[in-house]
Amino acid sequence: GFDVAGALTAFNLMAPNSGQPPPADGVCAYQVAGSSKAYYDTFAHRGPHCPYEQLSEHPFCPASSCGGGMVVYSMKALQTSKCGYTYVDEGTCEHIPLNECLARNGFGKLLLYKPWSVAMSINGDRSDWNCMAV
Repeated sequence: GFDVAGALTAFNLMAPNSGQPPPADGVCAYQVAGSSKAYYDTFAHRGPHCPYEQLSEHPFCPASSCGGGMVVYSMKALQTSKCGYTYVDEGTCEHIPLNECLARNGFGKLLLYKPWSVAMSINGDRSDWNCMAV
């Protein structure tokens, strides 16, 4: 299902706070598959390894590109940059050119938000991943 609390947190991460710039221009869900807690969306992800550990101390990981099954971008980033999804080829995830365009236009602060997890199926089987069991 859709994680409303995770989505609201993602929106809050893109809100300016006390005149400071927002901590993120985009927030990606943490996609897992099967019973693994390893970040699964390797097609869209560019950035450091992001382990699903120490959630209270480290709920985010920086990324230069991510997809994760759900992404929230700031309206300012999309409108100001005029970036959009662009098909390149079957070997290139559409998130990569979008995120590269955003970064070239000053909106490259992307975060993987680990508590906003999306469980994907493997080979058509329902995922048995449970965030409460890790």
